Amino acid sequence: MIFFKKIIFISFIIMIAVGSHSKAAVFASELSDLSNSLEPGEWAKLNTIGFDDGSLLKTGGRKVIDYAESGVWDPFGKRFMFIGGGHGNYYKFIVYNDATNTWEMLAMPLSCMNDRTCTGHAYDLNTIDLEGKRFYWRDRPRSGLFYMDLTTDQWGTIDSPTEDSAYARANRYGAMTWFPELNGLISVVKSKMYYYNQADGSFTRRGGFSLYGIHTFSEYNPMHKVLFFGGGNYKPEKYDGHPLYKMDVTGSITRLNDAPFYVRVTSGASGSEGSLVTYEPASGTFIVLRSMNVKNDPIPKNELWEYDITLDKWSFITADFPMGTHGVSAPISNYGVIMFVGRSEIYIYKHKKCVDCISPEKPSMPLNLKMTIE
Repeated sequence: MIFFKKIIFISFIIMIAVGSHSKAAVFASELSDLSNSLEPGEWAKLNTIGFDDGSLLKTGGRKVIDYAESGVWDPFGKRFMFIGGGHGNYYKFIVYNDATNTWEMLAMPLSCMNDRTCTGHAYDLNTIDLEGKRFYWRDRPRSGLFYMDLTTDQWGTIDSPTEDSAYARANRYGAMTWFPELNGLISVVKSKMYYYNQADGSFTRRGGFSLYGIHTFSEYNPMHKVLFFGGGNYKPEKYDGHPLYKMDVTGSITRLNDAPFYVRVTSGASGSEGSLVTYEPASGTFIVLRSMNVKNDPIPKNELWEYDITLDKWSFITADFPMGTHGVSAPISNYGVIMFVGRSEIYIYKHKKCVDCISPEKPSMPLNLKMTIE
């Protein structure tokens, strides 16, 4: 009888374990349920409260995701956070709350709220320090560096070298990313890089790479502990191809093989070409949405690509997916998916690792460059 009860008890425990990992398992929110229901390679629309078919994104006659790339995911509060602005319009700070499945607008920094010139685009200037629980953002028209304490939602300001015009430009149209192993922010545009060391509050200017123009991107990858960056408004046939780089935890920079297409922050407008770069949170594989908008063509031409930074390998996945490149994204680490916020809809994507995907020939041999951050 005791043996029989043990069998029943063990069977019950197995049922709980299996049920907790099955697609039918019920979680705590719309986002978690939807994420759990997806098979690798599947997309699904996330219906939320307050997004109103993209009306939340409007600012003046434009939308806050114009000329933008990345939002951030706060894994502690389970929130998607993003600050952006339409062309010549004020910024908006929009936040999605996983627990309530609702969107809201949070207050901007006070100095920005009181300044009528506080307008501009997001570019790639939203980032997050998970250990320090800080959301960082930079005001494009000026050199103000702001952070929000994720435990209190209160804003703070960091003094930065306002007298350095190159620094101001690097933080107007470029990319800014928190690099945990370096305990600081990396800002990059054109051939300029600035490192903000949180430990001593210093800003150091660095070089050792070549990018051309503005609209650069940068993405830190926590799985591989590297910063993937590049882009810019340049003519690849005039300059040195499509330069892309990675920076490791020592500050060393290595040039990667050129991308098979234009990788840069884009407006998504007719005739523009660009991309949206993010990564899959479970494996660290980079996912790149390519835009090939042809002028006067009403149907955008988009492609989904995979980039394995450990192999320096690009692979074409598909041209059949619902999300265009005109939007912002963030890896959702709690659920192993990526959230894409588009002009009128929100999509969740669970990546399937490429096996038989098409890989183009490598366009060029990489150069190895070295830069050490002291």
